[in-house]
Amino acid sequence: EHAGRGGGESNRRGPEPNRSPPAGMPNAPMWVREHIRVRIVDKRLRGGALYNKKGVVADTSGACTFAVRLDGSPRLVEGLRVSQVETVLPKSAGAAVLVVGGPHRMRRGRLVERHTRDARAVLQLTGDFELVTVNFDDVAEWAGPDEELE
Repeated sequence: EHAGRGGGESNRRGPEPNRSPPAGMPNAPMWVREHIRVRIVDKRLRGGALYNKKGVVADTSGACTFAVRLDGSPRLVEGLRVSQVETVLPKSAGAAVLVVGGPHRMRRGRLVERHTRDARAVLQLTGDFELVTVNFDDVAEWAGPDEELE
């Protein structure tokens, strides 16, 4: 259930060398993709009412912002920035994931194991079935259609 990539207080490993420039800067690579599950980590957003809420990214058409549909609600939170969210991993092995960073970026797969102590996950990638280990920050639960990004 850890979430990683983002700008919240859960950055246990210190600054990342490949960290994106702050949201709003031109050319900032946006790791957020539609159909991934994220957690809101900005305590100031809407007076803290959205802190720790989870949802699925619904729209990434903005230049530096995106929208998230909160779990269990038809509510769409618009205008979010990368620094306000982090990835959410599925709890159970076999669940669908999308790699959002690192050398396997944009590859789909299935969660094989979670290693919470060192914030790493073992995935089996779709297509070639390769087993890879990635940081929690570089992977998110996939909540979209199975055929996308195959």
